[in-house]
Amino acid sequence: MFWCCSGGGSSSIPAHPMGDAALKSRHATIEKRLAQDAKRQREVKILLLGAGESGKSTIVKQMKIIHQGGYNKQELMQARLSIYSNLLESAQAIVMALADLQLELQDPANKEYASQILSYRLISLDPPVRFPRRRLHRESDASDSSAEAREEPPLPHFDESVEHQEERSYLTPDIVRAIESVWHDPIIPLLLERGGYDWHMMDNAPHFLNRIKTIGQSDYVPSIEDVLKSRKKTTGLTETHFQSGRLIIHMVDVGGQRSERKKWINAFEDVTCIIFCVSLIEYDQVLREEARQNRLQESLDLFGMTIASRWFLRTAFMLFLNKSDLLPAKLKRAPFQSYFPSYDGGPKPGHVVNFLIDRFKELNVHHRDLQFRVTVATDSQDIKTVFTWVQDQLITRSFKESGLI
Repeated sequence: MFWCCSGGGSSSIPAHPMGDAALKSRHATIEKRLAQDAKRQREVKILLLGAGESGKSTIVKQMKIIHQGGYNKQELMQARLSIYSNLLESAQAIVMALADLQLELQDPANKEYASQILSYRLISLDPPVRFPRRRLHRESDASDSSAEAREEPPLPHFDESVEHQEERSYLTPDIVRAIESVWHDPIIPLLLERGGYDWHMMDNAPHFLNRIKTIGQSDYVPSIEDVLKSRKKTTGLTETHFQSGRLIIHMVDVGGQRSERKKWINAFEDVTCIIFCVSLIEYDQVLREEARQNRLQESLDLFGMTIASRWFLRTAFMLFLNKSDLLPAKLKRAPFQSYFPSYDGGPKPGHVVNFLIDRFKELNVHHRDLQFRVTVATDSQDIKTVFTWVQDQLITRSFKESGLI
């Protein structure tokens, strides 16, 4: 190709055949695609799985606190109804457990208060339903179907037209007084000693019941701890997006109850990592949906099916053994070996954790990428540390798959 010279000896470069505008547009398109590819390499989809009440939703709340600026006052106020519901449901569970176990309230005034508690209605809480009580299946008799439900004693008297009671969105001074009085009745410590095997109360109950005076105030604003400890049944899929270091996280939380699990498949595509949550203190409890199924055994069964699924051939698994802060006290009251006879490690939390890790490892028959962490989902610092570890694990895994390490 020859360059042409014109007057004054100056030279000119011929225009690109595409034209400057077209060239810039093409360049911009390439840059955009490169940026999108880089972003895709940094995007991570984390799926939170596990049985109900295992701590999945609490982890989502922690991500909001750690990575999304936390809760403003309006959002804190929106949590009040869930907290009221948890508190009232716990108080009603106590009253029904007293009847089940044929324990009498020592203060005569509390018998009337018990009726008030059962009759009180919140707009977010269904009428009181007796928690299913059958002989708890243990590891050794999980296939035994001969246990019969024992005859249930009558509940304390309450208005049978409870479904027609006024539904409130708050706790009245009268119901606050009733709950506080029943909670401090001398019979309650004996009842609590029999929790788990004989009856079930949410693990957040002592926290809220001990704060009944504060929670019952008309100007009550929930604390961050109250929000983290509050429990609300997850239905469907809840999606959260945030950036953590170099990763863009897409986190999906799903309902853990059996009735919700058929919806899980809607979240199975393109999952980078599954965080499977297990409550360490559920070993002496039964499912709400099935009174003959041990909760911890349910978690083992569910994990085994999940890690063997064809959907997750290239998915990393992280097992969070949660609520470790509550395990030591639980072991003193309810020996682990009573529910899993093959365990012989005594009342030491570390031995129980190692036993469970071995049990879950046995279920990883396809040798998928599996890591373990012992967690306290309500502890922000613990979850911050754990999630930094999760992030490091995912980055390292990405480098390995790329052949960089």
